[in-house]
Amino acid sequence: MIRIKKIEALGEKEIRLIFEAFISKWSRMIRPCHFQQFYQLYMELDQTEQVYGVFVQDKLAGVFGLSGSFVEPIQKRKKSFGLKNWRWYLGIKMLEESIPPNDCYLSFIAIAKKYRGKGIGHRCLAFIEEFAVEQPEITTVSLMVAVDNKKAVALYKNKGFKVIKQLDSWLTRGFLGERSWLKMIKELD
Repeated sequence: MIRIKKIEALGEKEIRLIFEAFISKWSRMIRPCHFQQFYQLYMELDQTEQVYGVFVQDKLAGVFGLSGSFVEPIQKRKKSFGLKNWRWYLGIKMLEESIPPNDCYLSFIAIAKKYRGKGIGHRCLAFIEEFAVEQPEITTVSLMVAVDNKKAVALYKNKGFKVIKQLDSWLTRGFLGERSWLKMIKELD
């Protein structure tokens, strides 16, 4: 049974899952890339999304974040990125997305390797759509995905998302290892 619940504060387990799911991107932004450094930097970010945990038999199987007008940003402590972490700071800035007030934006989704291919992504997207429909001001769900992430693109298309534009950036290629991105959107009924 898959259970999804809101997480008030990210803990080490959730952050480790995010770290492992996107390690290829983090390793380009943090050098050397190890979990403790990532954890410290991640904890200094302002939380701009509602985060949800995905549980299978009470074991954490995934996490995802939703951003939009329904979220009150949580300010954290002063940032201490420093010159040593300039790649991290710039990479995070490149990932920021301007979100229209009528949109529910899927900031990230990370599924643990051993739970991939078991329908969890489908369940998360169904939950997100149900959540968005309950918000009276929300009319769309959107996301950004790397063009090369073929499985994710196929999943989103299968769930009714449409590509509205492709973005190409040499900067994101250098900082994140991905040059081409798809902006995808699903209109809610």
